[in-house]
Amino acid sequence: MSDSARLFEAAQANFDRWEILKDVIDQQIDLMLNYRQSGHPGGSRSKAHYFISLLLSGAMRWDIRRPDKRFADRF
Repeated sequence: MSDSARLFEAAQANFDRWEILKDVIDQQIDLMLNYRQSGHPGGSRSKAHYFISLLLSGAMRWDIRRPDKRFADRF
């Protein structure tokens, strides 16, 4: 089994939680744009889901407690 297949199987158990998080993020984007009465949500919405899934899937070597860790993945 390849590394990507293993990562997918491990992450699959969390897909329901990620859907809830996706909805919360969309609501927050809507609130911010509505409050400021400006902006276009297309870019924010499309990039936020991708960003969160990368961070939470385990595909990247990234530690929220040590963001300056040597050899950690960077954006």
